[in-house]
Amino acid sequence: MDAALSRHVWQRARRCCEYCRMPQHYDDTPFEIDHILAKKHDGATAAGNLALSCFYCNSFKGSDIAGQGSQSYRSMLADKI
Repeated sequence: MDAALSRHVWQRARRCCEYCRMPQHYDDTPFEIDHILAKKHDGATAAGNLALSCFYCNSFKGSDIAGQGSQSYRSMLADKI
């Protein structure tokens, strides 16, 4: 992922997890940019398929599209895509 795309995701999210909305400054663990639809399922590395995520939300979600919560994550981010 190039630096411009990474900056775009961070700015769009306003430095908050796009799943739970926790600000980065409340968490000592650096936030990650997550593929909403995982790369292994042909998810694109494009702004509409990326979300800024805290460690907890990113680890809970996993990479399997049939995993628990995958549909609710997509609906929470519907305004981002």
